[in-house]
Amino acid sequence: MKQKLYLIANSALTKGKPLENVVRDAVAGGVDIVQLREKDKSAGEVYTTALKIKNILKDFPETIFLIN
Repeated sequence: MKQKLYLIANSALTKGKPLENVVRDAVAGGVDIVQLREKDKSAGEVYTTALKIKNILKDFPETIFLIN
């Protein structure tokens, strides 16, 4: 599978919309790779968010998930 769309997910850029919803909508719309990038969050917050996104991506098994 050739990847075409790449999302860098950062809650600071969602204009108040939950990051999980943004990721779900993006992947449903064709995003192939999701990178979680939360520079201003603690490790615990990043971990919690990553678990939520991982759960969402169970419905999209071919999507690549990166945590930065």
